[in-house]
Amino acid sequence: MGYANVWLINPDRVPADALARTIMDTKLIIDFAAERGVKICDWDGRPPGHPDHEEPLSEFGIRLNGWDERHGAPSDGAHATFSLDLDAIKAGPGDVRPHLWVAEHNSTYNFAKTNRKPYDAVVQAILLRAYVHFDGAVQLLSDGDWHFEWLHGGDYWRGGHGRFTAGEIGGGRMIVAELFGWTDPDNILLEDC
Repeated sequence: MGYANVWLINPDRVPADALARTIMDTKLIIDFAAERGVKICDWDGRPPGHPDHEEPLSEFGIRLNGWDERHGAPSDGAHATFSLDLDAIKAGPGDVRPHLWVAEHNSTYNFAKTNRKPYDAVVQAILLRAYVHFDGAVQLLSDGDWHFEWLHGGDYWRGGHGRFTAGEIGGGRMIVAELFGWTDPDNILLEDC
């Protein structure tokens, strides 16, 4: 299946300004990542300046990916699109949009397979900010470990027994702590859905 991050959204509990606040924070997260060598691109891995590039942030949500080698990246940093948008927030039981409904949690089921590529930390950081702004309406699951990938980054194991290579930005928890001073609680990831 591949390494993925999953988020459940209960549309009945989403505060009105939650998505807008998460989008504002995402801009800071993307800039932070870029300063550390992680290029965030549009949903198809096309960087800014590419003739078909679409902005990853809009008033309707967030759609991004890493930099895809098909679009000039030195190595493939893209995998699956991360999307947090109004469709996922407004979906409901029996909805025909591409989100699964999880009746047990009264929530939509959304996921992004990042395959531990560098943009995984950006996805984690965005999900953590959504967790804060959506005020209990978002629940998180992940193939990554809270104390390893979510803290140190998806390449934690690839860096040689926990040693990092140049340009790594750590995990989503490190990014959020650096940018927003968020002291995360104990593990907030659900065990399963």
